[in-house]
Amino acid sequence: MFRILKSEILKSKRLPILWVGVLTSLVAALLSAQVATANDGTIYDFDLFMCNCIWLNGSLLFPATITLLVGYSIDKERKDGTLKNLLSIPLSYYEIFAGKIIAGFLLSIFLAFCENIFAVLLFFGSDRPGFTWQLELSMLAKMIGMNICTYIAVLPVLAVLAKTPKNLMVGVVFSVFYGFIGVFTTGRNLTSIYPISAGLVIIDHSGINKGNGDMTKSIIVMGIMLALTCIIMIVRTDVERIISDENTKKIRHLRKKTESDDLP
Repeated sequence: MFRILKSEILKSKRLPILWVGVLTSLVAALLSAQVATANDGTIYDFDLFMCNCIWLNGSLLFPATITLLVGYSIDKERKDGTLKNLLSIPLSYYEIFAGKIIAGFLLSIFLAFCENIFAVLLFFGSDRPGFTWQLELSMLAKMIGMNICTYIAVLPVLAVLAKTPKNLMVGVVFSVFYGFIGVFTTGRNLTSIYPISAGLVIIDHSGINKGNGDMTKSIIVMGIMLALTCIIMIVRTDVERIISDENTKKIRHLRKKTESDDLP
């Protein structure tokens, strides 16, 4: 598994599409800076500035972004024909998918750092009050936590994409709406049970747990998303059965050939 993960990280570094994730992290920070310019009497200190950035990214940008990045990685293996080759090593389909999922978790953390850096730089440029290093580390932890929770929320979408070729953009569009609905569930009774907004409860975004958030429900929802992902991956499609049967035949043929070569 370590070798698979290392390979995924090296391949991700060579993908130009990775810059899309960095760009969306910048856009999230820019949106937060734009909201802070509103003349509504609200004092946008560091805490509120960063909380807006987390909410905007987690609902509007990150669901579609991470679906695109990880989904593209899966789709590229299929288009380049490397997926079939990997399965003949032999590696199981689940090992390959697990490697990509873990790489996706690491990518989510990396993009949280990018989001944090951009947001802090823009905050300093706006000359607003409230910055402390203790609060900054707290916000970084919340950004990482929110990205991970959002990633878990879209894992079933990625599992479906892994099973169904040529549907990457359908999955991305679905994730756009999936995340957008989270804008309307936040701050209401649905906050804890809607997968996208459940992360806000888990990280205690702006003290939301004191209002409509229920930590237990949100954790259960994250568990359901993980379980649903596993169920989707366990069910094999016809294409996977064919590839598996072909690989089994190849392995048996190689074993017979090796045995026959060993005979005097």
